Amino acid sequence: MKYLYTMDMTGRFQRSGIDSFIDALQKKGEIDYANRLIDGFLAHQGQIDQLISQSTIDWSIDRLNKVDLAILRLAATELWLLEDIPTEVAINEAMELAKIYSGDDSHSFINGVLGQIAQATRSG
Repeated sequence: MKYLYTMDMTGRFQRSGIDSFIDALQKKGEIDYANRLIDGFLAHQGQIDQLISQSTIDWSIDRLNKVDLAILRLAATELWLLEDIPTEVAINEAMELAKIYSGDDSHSFINGVLGQIAQATRSG
């Protein structure tokens, strides 16, 4: 989430610079997950942002809080591309991140958006 936020704040949507974030991870599984997540997001940023835009009723993606956007991008990438991550886990972890890093009502907003994305990407 922190790297996705940093990319958005700097406007540099590329893999360079991820090493400092990867170095902070302790477990091999965390490193593999972070690489899959970042690579998936970078390869499909346009489609992921479109999924978010379609799921945020009356909100343009440009108006979203940057922390909320990073959390939504992380979870949307998990829901669409990382099929081994259960839907409930992706959504619940995103809501927990929102409770820690974002505003008071953000977790409810994020839950609603991710519910829409889960229906679009994982049903049927």
